[in-house]
Amino acid sequence: MIGQEDNSVAKEIIDRNDQLKSQKQTRTEELALIASLYRPNRVGFDGKSRNHSNLQNLYNSSTLQNAQQAAASQYSTLANPANRWFRATTPDPDLREQREVREWHDIVTNRMLASFRPAVSNFYQAAVPWVGDCSILGTGFLVEDEGTGRLRILDRCINPVDANFAVSAEGFADELIVPMSLSPVHSARLYGYENLPEKIQEILNKGGQQMHTQTHTYLQAYQPNDEYTPDALGKSGQKFLSTHVCVDHKAVVRQKGTYEQSFAIPRWDADDYDDPWGRGLGYLNLASAMKLQIQEQQNQQAGALAARPPLATPGARAAKGWALAPGKFLHGGTTHQGQQLVRPIFTFNGLPITLDMAQQSIDEVEKGWASAMLSLQSRTGLDRLEVIERQEERLRLHAPNIGRMQSEGIAILLERRFSLLWRARQLPPPPEVLRNQPLDMEYTSVAALAQKAQEGLAVSRILVDTAELASAHPDPESVWDAVDTDYAQKVLVEARGAPERVMRSVEDIAARRQARAEQAQQAAALQAAQQGVDIAAGAAAIEDAAQ
Repeated sequence: MIGQEDNSVAKEIIDRNDQLKSQKQTRTEELALIASLYRPNRVGFDGKSRNHSNLQNLYNSSTLQNAQQAAASQYSTLANPANRWFRATTPDPDLREQREVREWHDIVTNRMLASFRPAVSNFYQAAVPWVGDCSILGTGFLVEDEGTGRLRILDRCINPVDANFAVSAEGFADELIVPMSLSPVHSARLYGYENLPEKIQEILNKGGQQMHTQTHTYLQAYQPNDEYTPDALGKSGQKFLSTHVCVDHKAVVRQKGTYEQSFAIPRWDADDYDDPWGRGLGYLNLASAMKLQIQEQQNQQAGALAARPPLATPGARAAKGWALAPGKFLHGGTTHQGQQLVRPIFTFNGLPITLDMAQQSIDEVEKGWASAMLSLQSRTGLDRLEVIERQEERLRLHAPNIGRMQSEGIAILLERRFSLLWRARQLPPPPEVLRNQPLDMEYTSVAALAQKAQEGLAVSRILVDTAELASAHPDPESVWDAVDTDYAQKVLVEARGAPERVMRSVEDIAARRQARAEQAQQAAALQAAQQGVDIAAGAAAIEDAAQ
């Protein structure tokens, strides 16, 4: 099948790509407009050249700045490399407290986090445009493959202009087709000379400039494996297939399977099965951005009209050859009697858009992107509670969208990353107690911590209030009897995102408390014995005195 022209599998993928592309056509005008205002590096939805930039057509850069700030905030909220933004755990709370289980979870977490480092993977580099595409355009595309060069894991953010995808009956993206153009030389390097169609091999055999300049279109299709059989050998035992097709010759040049989905397509907001493309903040703020640009354009045109007004002359011939410039002599501009032949026409009566109106439009754009809550620049005197409340307010606005980013994006990548490390034997075997137990990935990113911050803050206040009550109560210990301090500490650790090893295991806590109880008993016994000795000595002294 590999390299065979007019292959049936290749034809099916080409037809499928055309079908998905036609579904995308209903949204291209909208996406092109959003990209022109907020994401100029994603132009091309309307079929225009990728090299065409519309920056010269923008009259105010607030739209670009706010969109970039919002995308950066979403990225740092979900997967900031400076934070432990996830950790391995188990749904069973009893197993989670055992020391050997906690230690294995910490090892898995640390090694998975290490696999995202720049020396191993380019995830953080690819995640920035990926999150930006999702939050601004509404849909983001990221593919994760095993690397063949310097990087052991290769993450690629796919330009939404190129991508075509479909969702399953459950509403999750499970099919992705990406086109690319390659010269015969690059095709041979990527797929191997022997896997190319005969006509491309002939171009390589002839040599010359054509082998470098002529390009062919290829499609890479990530699709579910319809012949998947659990525990089967080869491609039949793999859930997904990655197929590379040469469109020009309808030939399959590569096909391999993957055990899990190797791409993640989160959508900011989507609820239509027939239209899988999401809608992001760029769509919600489209009207405000367009109004701002129109207002700025009108003001600039009015200002230019005032600075360079039109000139009235007796006729076209009289103005022929005149060079209108500051400080220049305009020969023939007056008659011999001194009559002025050239007069400016002043129509400027002030800017049509006042500063207050323009500022109101800018505020609308900033409010739509929640910029006031995203930035703490030039803000002083904020206490810890106010910072937490600002984070919570922002997350309340975007909580459903962040949850979709986690379920449709981050969760798929973490499952893929764990499987890659497990097959590469980079993770130790789990303890015996975890046999046949599910592994869960708990998000500890800024978003997850902020969501738990209110719970941790409430617990902190309860502990402070209880301490104040106990200090004024005649029996302080009775006041603390109503508070489960062990559980309170667990809540605080989770709210702060600290590693699980910070808290001792149940066994260690029980052993330390038992040791303290035994020491207390021994101390009490020694004190009782000493009191007995003292009493006996006192009685002997009294008896001696009586004699």
